[in-house]
Amino acid sequence: DVSVGGDVLITVSGNSEVDSVYLAGSGVGSNVKGNSTLLIDGNNTRIGHIYGAAFNSEVEGIAKIAFGSDFNGTFDTPYEAIDELEALNGSNVTITITDTEAAQGLTLSGAGNFNADIRLTSGTLTVNGEVSATTLSLTGTAGLVMAQNGVLTTTTSQLFTNALNAEGTNKDAGALNENGQHIDFVAGSIAFNDEFYNEFYSNSAAGLVGS
Repeated sequence: DVSVGGDVLITVSGNSEVDSVYLAGSGVGSNVKGNSTLLIDGNNTRIGHIYGAAFNSEVEGIAKIAFGSDFNGTFDTPYEAIDELEALNGSNVTITITDTEAAQGLTLSGAGNFNADIRLTSGTLTVNGEVSATTLSLTGTAGLVMAQNGVLTTTTSQLFTNALNAEGTNKDAGALNENGQHIDFVAGSIAFNDEFYNEFYSNSAAGLVGS
């Protein structure tokens, strides 16, 4: 069994087809002492499964999947024991985040963009990059944490009891709805993509999220 003392970078590019990727190695006890990153460079790669830990081996730092600047599409490869997904500048990654992916805590980061269908009843998702929530459902013990570099784009209907109407004329956001109550607005920022809005509503919403 061999352990790696520093960081590891694995790159999958071109028209590669890989059955499985093991970020901590595929031998018993073959730990990575630093960080281990899988870089998916482009849309034409095919990976069967990605493991951040397996065979009693683990990444002692951060187990990360990164998407290269040419990645523009859907990422639906199953993965486990992954700490972070990073969209590099220029990438546009469509993903679904459920309890399975967020069970041990998952961070979305980078200068690229995630289009995310987020449906959690447990686990913690940390937003530390650009994330557009196409769907947002947070219930049970689920938590979403806004980190320093996080920008979450969503609609007012997904955070507040009083969503903006079609004309964008109502002035009061009401209160945080169930989704909003599961979000820790400790840092970062929230952006709304409703078609119309007004300053009164903007101020009301800002007061609810602590902006």
